[in-house]
Amino acid sequence: MPVCLARDSENYIQRSDIENCQYVALTLQEYNDFWVSYELTPESAGMSIGFGFSIVMGAYFSAYPVKIVKYLINLL
Repeated sequence: MPVCLARDSENYIQRSDIENCQYVALTLQEYNDFWVSYELTPESAGMSIGFGFSIVMGAYFSAYPVKIVKYLINLL
């Protein structure tokens, strides 16, 4: 279970309440669980890059018809 720690007036680190929490101490198991859950794999990196590319290209191609419609309205 995480523990809140803070420095006192003599610069020692002591357990504190949540309002004065400066550091959070974790057990080794909690630390390992945290990093395992955020592990970056080649598959997740590829999916992220593909998603970003599709958003950019989708925005570009959806803006193209708007440009054509604005051009046609200006012709009238």
